[in-house]
Amino acid sequence: MFDIPVLHEQLHLGSLLGSIIVIAGLYLLLWGKNKEMKDCAAKVAQATEEIKDQEIQFQARGEVVHGVAVRLALSVDLHWLNPEG
Repeated sequence: MFDIPVLHEQLHLGSLLGSIIVIAGLYLLLWGKNKEMKDCAAKVAQATEEIKDQEIQFQARGEVVHGVAVRLALSVDLHWLNPEG
């Protein structure tokens, strides 16, 4: 084998492969979380747009839109954001 100049230790194949696997795993985890957050943001944007469309429809019909109607729409349409409750 050969010595690592900085650590003055031998580099073994197992430790090299283990390091590569750990770094690749961390990269995959961060990539997956980033993708999940983008998907979640897209769902929230879509739900917000739907709520705005509902408000416009209510106003076009002459119905009064209060915070209660908006909260009800949020609790029905966005229940997937908080599956626990």
